[in-house]
Amino acid sequence: MNIRPVSCLSVLLLSACQLQATVIEQPALLLNPGNVALKELSATAAILTGFSPVLFSEQDFTVDSEVLVERRHQLNRQGDLIQGRDLEIPHRLRLLKRGDQCWLLDVKTGQQGLLNEVRCRVK
Repeated sequence: MNIRPVSCLSVLLLSACQLQATVIEQPALLLNPGNVALKELSATAAILTGFSPVLFSEQDFTVDSEVLVERRHQLNRQGDLIQGRDLEIPHRLRLLKRGDQCWLLDVKTGQQGLLNEVRCRVK
């Protein structure tokens, strides 16, 4: 029977892995839907989606943790789409709470952005 002593490094690595596993990502709702939070949400959404600008209302993310964002349609004078049919799939953005931090996730691409000014709570 071989018994090996457990090194301190092994114990620390195991502890670190367990600590990371306890940080849970959960859908969240916006607590501070004012100008500062909306500007940060808009800027982060523009980076994640490639759309500029992305505009949110004070009601977005306050009832549901997800919002659909799509590119603004460009119309000609007759009201028809300039480039014909729009086949682009909208981006679904989800507000998340991870520990004490709020994150914005683009479900379509998997990209996430940390929100420093936004306050949120678990849905």
